[in-house]
Amino acid sequence: MENNTVEFLLSKIDDELIKLHDAPNLGTYKVFDFKTALNKLGSELKRNEYSDYHKEKISHLVAVFNDLCNDIIETFYYRDIAYDKITHIAKTEETSYNKTTGEYTENIREREVMEELREYLSTKDLPEKYSEKLTETCKVDYWLKNCTIDYSFFYPAIKNDFNGTLEDEKDLANYLYIIDELLRKGDSFDSYFDIDINYLWKHRINFEQYVFRLKKERDIMNDRTEMEHKPSTIYLSKEKSKKIDYIRVINCLFELGFFQDESGNKILKKTVMELFGTLVNIDLANYDKDLSATKSSAKADGASLLRIFNQMIDKQKSINNIN
Repeated sequence: MENNTVEFLLSKIDDELIKLHDAPNLGTYKVFDFKTALNKLGSELKRNEYSDYHKEKISHLVAVFNDLCNDIIETFYYRDIAYDKITHIAKTEETSYNKTTGEYTENIREREVMEELREYLSTKDLPEKYSEKLTETCKVDYWLKNCTIDYSFFYPAIKNDFNGTLEDEKDLANYLYIIDELLRKGDSFDSYFDIDINYLWKHRINFEQYVFRLKKERDIMNDRTEMEHKPSTIYLSKEKSKKIDYIRVINCLFELGFFQDESGNKILKKTVMELFGTLVNIDLANYDKDLSATKSSAKADGASLLRIFNQMIDKQKSINNIN
């Protein structure tokens, strides 16, 4: 497996999730094909054994996308009022309804919509106001309800295949179905990756929490980059086995819950390892491979795995004069 491909896909998906999160504040959003990216990521990961970092990261992504496709208590729909074929500007009436409060919110706004997509995107059978027949939606649709949506990702394919016409309506319908399939109400991502469902449920997180942690994590990594310009004066001993013992101790502390971000949230093990590596001027980006290799070569009784911890116990006894 080309690890750089996996890391690129993870970074790209994270980048696009941040853009999605920030879209309501910006008022615009350019559609990204998350499903294709996740499928590609899954196929790349299945070529090799998942690392602990990848398993946790994927578990978070599954939870995030399941959350984005959840039903929400508010509904949202819109319809065209007017359309300019030259500028492709559609004037739409948009209505949302909160089932908890029973309140309706209406907005009139203008947005750019290619004519090929206009009829598809406009609700034909808008339910009567104050009726119980309401169109339910999913979180991602409601999240973007006040955004101008850019579907240019699909325009080249549509224009190339139709040459500016709509003669082949069946193919057009297929393109529009793909758009609808990107993220839709009721989608489940539990089976996208070859990970035990029980493991996935251990790492539940919603979209907002994930992006908040991601931004914090990137801030930490930026701080680490700044630290690299001021190298640590501490160096790990060159003595045999010191590196793997160092990794084992940090790993154990992490599993015991010693580390978190400044807001008290859980931090990724990969981030912790890389920071501790910087502290002693070694690269711990592939810490999981070191742990896996030494575990598989350890004796059946696990003596080599426990050696550093037994040494620490003996040292602590010596420090405190305990027999």
